[in-house]
Amino acid sequence: MRTFILAGILFLGLAIGETAESQETKLNVRLISGNVYMIDNSVAGEFGRGNSAVLVGDDGLLLVDADALPDPRTIITGLQGMFNKPIRYVVETACGGLLALSKSIDSIVAVDKARRRVEQKKCWRGYPLVLPTVTFEGEMRLYLDGEEVRVLGLPTGKTDGDAMVYFKNANVVATGDTFVSSTLPLYTIFEGGNMLGLAEELRRIVASVPADAKVIPGHGPLASIGEVRKASVALDGIRDAVAAQVDKGKTLDQIRGMNLLEPWKDQIGNNGASIPAYLQSFYDRLRGPPEPDFQLSPDPEKNR
Repeated sequence: MRTFILAGILFLGLAIGETAESQETKLNVRLISGNVYMIDNSVAGEFGRGNSAVLVGDDGLLLVDADALPDPRTIITGLQGMFNKPIRYVVETACGGLLALSKSIDSIVAVDKARRRVEQKKCWRGYPLVLPTVTFEGEMRLYLDGEEVRVLGLPTGKTDGDAMVYFKNANVVATGDTFVSSTLPLYTIFEGGNMLGLAEELRRIVASVPADAKVIPGHGPLASIGEVRKASVALDGIRDAVAAQVDKGKTLDQIRGMNLLEPWKDQIGNNGASIPAYLQSFYDRLRGPPEPDFQLSPDPEKNR
């Protein structure tokens, strides 16, 4: 498998018009199958740095998720320099977006709800967002240099605007944060997510692509469809375990004392430190309807 390391001086800034600072940035780009590459940030050891997928064609590039690094321009500038081709399409798998540099990109694709969230400023990415220019409901197809790219909307799970991208000829699927190979996924209450829908999203991915497809997850190393299925089963198991106690009228504090999620400790990851978050997320959803949207805190750290 080929691996490219791009090292150069790329210019970063929080917003267009600010004084840019330069720093050395590396993109770990791996060829996965056909002409589909993975920007693999699992090697960075930082969960906040997600992965991206790139289709390289004769006429240009198609990029899935441009916000995997702290500043999308890092990826855009790096890829254009590496392949010497323009980025023709950016597909966002959730409520993502690009900076003003996106004016050089032909089309930004996302599901309808993701655009509406950007319009209403109901999503947070730590930098100014621009609106997707192409939206859809259900499914759409793009064709680029012989590759058929299927973009499928997913049920509400991680957010209410999730999507997956399947490269048919290369047999590679990019899941966004719906699937995370290093841990189990969590929903985002700030963008309309629903913890109970995450397992259904994972089932939709499994049902939509061949069993031998390679999986580029939102975070973590390259994975398999079997791992996606295993994550779905785990989320169903956690849901059922918590639901059984909710049905008995147990409070959250009582459930916390039961060591209920011990069987899934390894999959939850972080040495079990994240167990309270999963426990409360399922408990809250099983106890009542999804929370309504609410205003984001001016402190970005509270919006994670």
